[in-house]
Amino acid sequence: MKIYLITLVTMGFSFIVNEIEAQKNKPTIDTTYSLDKISKLNSTYFILGTLNDYMGRYQYVGRNNQVDRYYPYEKPLMLYLDSLIENDFHIKLTTVKNETFSKDLSTILNSFYNDQDRLIDSLFKSTENINSFLSGVYYRFGEKINSSIYKIQLANSSKHQICYKLLKRTGCNKIFYKYLKNIPAQFIFYFEPTEELRCCFDKLTVQKKKLDDSYEEQIQSRYGMEIYGEMKKYGKKRNLLIGKLLK
Repeated sequence: MKIYLITLVTMGFSFIVNEIEAQKNKPTIDTTYSLDKISKLNSTYFILGTLNDYMGRYQYVGRNNQVDRYYPYEKPLMLYLDSLIENDFHIKLTTVKNETFSKDLSTILNSFYNDQDRLIDSLFKSTENINSFLSGVYYRFGEKINSSIYKIQLANSSKHQICYKLLKRTGCNKIFYKYLKNIPAQFIFYFEPTEELRCCFDKLTVQKKKLDDSYEEQIQSRYGMEIYGEMKKYGKKRNLLIGKLLK
């Protein structure tokens, strides 16, 4: 499996050549490691949203006791989830390099998947659970385009199917979906969230910014400021176009 960082950089190059989306940019708010103070978020569904699910739940994650695996720039995400899980579940994760393990937590999370390694749609009923899941997806895979439009981008993940259903179910009426037949395949959603969902997203802003900053630092370090600047320039151009499209 190709490292996700390289995947994102490749997308950045593709964006420059083919107008494919580049990544990241964000504001600032709240800084808690527990979801207790983020109103109407369920910790279990939130964590489900953050799971990688690359090529399915168990393609690169052990079925018996593994929670998830992460890429080097995702250290801020790992630290946040580690603290959140300890606070809200009283479970101490075992971390080996960029992989996390807990028999108890993996059992809980795996119960949301069917025999085809896909999330079970019928378990997403309440607005609170849906918003919690989408907030987790946004935290790891999302971007705030402007004051009203957000983006979620998934690579080779069957999670895109349920994300679309849940965005519609929660009341998001303006959704622009783009499928890129890349290697890996990219599933991109631009959308206007409901006020309640936007509130959930924005209360994660401090932690989201830490993750985004870590990603951008690695891009700058590995590919230099010139290429990074081009990616940002084309990203802004694309964001302006998406803003006009969803007006």
